[in-house]
Amino acid sequence: MKHAKLVALTLALLFSLSILPYSAAAVEIESPEDYAADILYQLGLFHGVGTLPDGSPNFDLLGTPTREVAITMLVRLLGKDSEAKEGTYTIPFTDVSDWAKPYVGYAYKNKLTLGLSKTTFGGSDAVTAAQYLTFVLRALGYSSDSDFSWSAPWDLSDALGMTYGEYDAQSINFSRGDVAIISAAALGAPMKNSQNNLLMHLKESGALAPNKLVLMDLSVLACHKNTMSFAYYPIPGSPNTYTSFQLDQVTVNGLPCKLQQYSTGKDATAALPSLTQKYPDAFNYTILTYDEEKAKNAAEHFTDLGGGHVFPILVFTFDATGTLPNGTKVSETFSEAVYIDGYGENQ
Repeated sequence: MKHAKLVALTLALLFSLSILPYSAAAVEIESPEDYAADILYQLGLFHGVGTLPDGSPNFDLLGTPTREVAITMLVRLLGKDSEAKEGTYTIPFTDVSDWAKPYVGYAYKNKLTLGLSKTTFGGSDAVTAAQYLTFVLRALGYSSDSDFSWSAPWDLSDALGMTYGEYDAQSINFSRGDVAIISAAALGAPMKNSQNNLLMHLKESGALAPNKLVLMDLSVLACHKNTMSFAYYPIPGSPNTYTSFQLDQVTVNGLPCKLQQYSTGKDATAALPSLTQKYPDAFNYTILTYDEEKAKNAAEHFTDLGGGHVFPILVFTFDATGTLPNGTKVSETFSEAVYIDGYGENQ
């Protein structure tokens, strides 16, 4: 199974840096489009446009979605595909394809879209970043009348951690891959006037497809010379969790790390009691020892913070085996990248 780690459920979109308090910063270096689409597909919230020769879904992530395609993708993200298709809706728009009318109808009834005018929706027009972000923010309960401006929705999406400044008024070439990234990021965004994120809401409403996914995150707890410690835990709303999580091998920039790990929640919190405060659902706590200087010298990527501050990126690659509550074992391979400009703890 592909690793389903969502960094704060935002995928650390487009290689952005998430700076940690003690100066070790996480960097996502995987393809966010494929990553997001695969997770959404397994959750039953994203469809392809057919199948590839190997039988896998064709997500057509480079394709340009129209407004009616984007609305369809939004409705599916909300787990309302069947409800939309089974419903009867009246819409004032005269430019919506017959196949899309149930989805546009659902969205119009639920005030997710208002159209371009009283009678036009612009169904065949290419959707813009501003438009899709507006759709998603409305789906989370936010109003374009009071909570954000439809002409600059990225102000709120950035504040919610859905986006990281990669969209603005100059954004062009908005693709299905962008839709997948924003949709996956929205799963972890807080819904208005609720303690739930969208993923928790979908789980509680039974909208998620049956799956074995453990949507997990990891956090660097401490960073010292030649050592780094991590906590691994399910994200709120994750369909499943692990009863145990064993790291089989860890490398950093291709060099081996030594492991001291506690591979169950009970063992992890016994080894580090402070986990119960910040990561009560943690299923693994690991201390890595490695040759930091050699790892930095082997770096292939660097981050430039300006002012002459350039840091090598340390890519930690984890091979792990997780055990689900029913005893099923799942093999995971995933990476986390950090740069270090100081040492400290975040426990």
